[in-house]
Amino acid sequence: MSTLQSTSELAEEQKTCDRMAQLEIKSSLQLLREQEKMALQSIKKLNEEEMTHIDQWLFVLHKTYEELEYPSSHRVFQATTYFNDEQQLWYEQSKAEINNDWSCFCDRLKRHIQDRQKAQVHSQSMNHPLSNINEITSMENLIDAKFIKYSCIGDTKAWLLQTMNQFKQYGLCCLEQFQAIPFLLIDEAYLWYVEHIDLITSFELFSKLFLQQYSSTSSTKQNNTSVETIAPSITAPSFLSISHPQQTIADEIIKKPTYFRGSKDDVHD
Repeated sequence: MSTLQSTSELAEEQKTCDRMAQLEIKSSLQLLREQEKMALQSIKKLNEEEMTHIDQWLFVLHKTYEELEYPSSHRVFQATTYFNDEQQLWYEQSKAEINNDWSCFCDRLKRHIQDRQKAQVHSQSMNHPLSNINEITSMENLIDAKFIKYSCIGDTKAWLLQTMNQFKQYGLCCLEQFQAIPFLLIDEAYLWYVEHIDLITSFELFSKLFLQQYSSTSSTKQNNTSVETIAPSITAPSFLSISHPQQTIADEIIKKPTYFRGSKDDVHD
């Protein structure tokens, strides 16, 4: 009888332990779900503002999915939940090529956003309604009146920081900052911008390429100082100077030398 009772007690204890373990597992899973939910909610929708910082947006996604240990296919699916209708349509058209590959998804999305931004800039430059033309004219007037233009002379970083601070001062948004770029550059700097205009799709990209191009050259120009070498004037000593009559006599002697004939006895003191 005692043996049966002890066996029954052991069975009950085992059940109790199992229930406690299940509760702990359930509690842990619930905590993980809450943490996952909070992490996913912290990611912003891919709106116009975020598209201008697509690299940063993708970095946040990648970091979050790494922490949550998402597989590649789930990362792609989860990322599309932040898309608008236009982006969802793009994904459906590219879905077969992406094939749930996270790296491929990021590369293609970034390229799609950059192509879209280029098309917008081109469309704005080709088809300006009157209001947009007035806005651009106002922008140009603002830059001419309040900003310092860059012409490859001076401290590049200092100029860029000052320009960014003035953007904040006058409340220019990301698109307006991007539109201001050609008005801020003159001479060689403007020519450089024209040569690289296809690569520049935002003010951030402009800043990166601009610093790569001019941060080293500006410091080199500052360190190089022009040195003028003045040849010393050489003046003959006064005791070697020859007057004009003396010079004439000397020339005649050289041209018509005088010859002496006779022996040395013919010479008298």
